[in-house]
Amino acid sequence: MRCKTVAFGSYSNMLKLELVMDESGGNRPQNTETSAAFSVAGLLYPSDLREDIWQKAKKLGDEIGTAKYKYREVIESDVGREKFLHLLHTETQLRIYVFYSGANAMAHEIDRSLAAQRSYESDKVDFSYTATKAATDETEPLFDQFIGYMVPQLGRYADHHDLEINLFWDDRTDISFIGDRVNYYIDKLRIFPGLTDIHRRLIFKGSTTGKLHKISQLSDVLAGDIRSYFEINGERVWSRLDPSGLYGAFNPWRIIAGSPQVATVDEPLSVGNHVKACLLPQYYKSILADSAKRHLIPFVDPRGRAGFVAVERGNRWHVLQHPD
Repeated sequence: MRCKTVAFGSYSNMLKLELVMDESGGNRPQNTETSAAFSVAGLLYPSDLREDIWQKAKKLGDEIGTAKYKYREVIESDVGREKFLHLLHTETQLRIYVFYSGANAMAHEIDRSLAAQRSYESDKVDFSYTATKAATDETEPLFDQFIGYMVPQLGRYADHHDLEINLFWDDRTDISFIGDRVNYYIDKLRIFPGLTDIHRRLIFKGSTTGKLHKISQLSDVLAGDIRSYFEINGERVWSRLDPSGLYGAFNPWRIIAGSPQVATVDEPLSVGNHVKACLLPQYYKSILADSAKRHLIPFVDPRGRAGFVAVERGNRWHVLQHPD
């Protein structure tokens, strides 16, 4: 796993934040050898806003008539879509972290990383996944690759803005695995500039409980929407990536650097009439932004190529690609 980051842009002068994460997809289709696409999303907000966001998450369920709502219940309800977007637009101190992995993307990314690793200098940090116990889930190494992307991105953001991010994850049977891998990457990344204090900046707090569990339903809706966005628009992104993987542009084992820009697209962020299938064009401004105020959507495409969709505005966006 290479260390791939972009320094996210300004947030506020807040010190202690909560990040509540959930995911969508990722289960292997029955009787296949493939891994399904998955997306992850998290709500990031000052800890003193927990009560307010919980109240609004609870009210959203009242509005659409089900307390245990997920993405589909919200997206298929006119009221649900309106209230969900209103929540994101009115909570001015709320930000969103998202990530998308295409079908089989992480398996191919692992292969690309290992192939490139042999050709780069050997004085790298070993980020490769090694199970410390008998694997109970063959998708663990694939989800581990995602964690290896997420941790440095959030760590650089927290360091740049002098923040402490307390990370919570919606309840999962493998929550201890997630916590172990987050802490593993935190420990490994401390040798890099801008990440020496990551162990103080990003703190894994375990499963969501109480009011955080209700807030995680909002994260589930966002994760589902990001997955829907790429199902509709993924080929518009993948077709603009360099087929070679930009091998040799720089040594990603030694340098934490911004991903090179490979395309600028002066087209709508989402094509066609997808109001009920993709809300991203209506809330992208809440997604974490870089120093150029481009809102960043990290991804790994189905061929294992990593990068970002960097949204400048609704009809102008860029594709950044990280070298293999």
